[in-house]
Amino acid sequence: MSIASHIKANGQFCITVKGEFTYSDDAEFRRAAYLASDTPGHHPITLDLGEVSFLDTAALGQLMMLRERVKPRPVQLVACSNTAHAVLDIMHLLPLFRGNPETASAS
Repeated sequence: MSIASHIKANGQFCITVKGEFTYSDDAEFRRAAYLASDTPGHHPITLDLGEVSFLDTAALGQLMMLRERVKPRPVQLVACSNTAHAVLDIMHLLPLFRGNPETASAS
């Protein structure tokens, strides 16, 4: 599993998650969330889950923590694997992430 974050030229903060997104990734994801909240600006935080192959309930909690941490800025889902999309949909969490993500197939 890997978590990467960067700031685009327009000042938008992006977090990309790849592989299995689980409880063991809490510290790394939390660091990215703190960086996102400390980044000045009013752009949405973008979240790329296009290469996530598995996520557990702890990962869902981390996503909710990100939303709370960066308020009032929205978190926009820009890519979502089939796996991540199915879990977020079953848990009725997709509407909480602004945007219309492309669904990419997970490995």
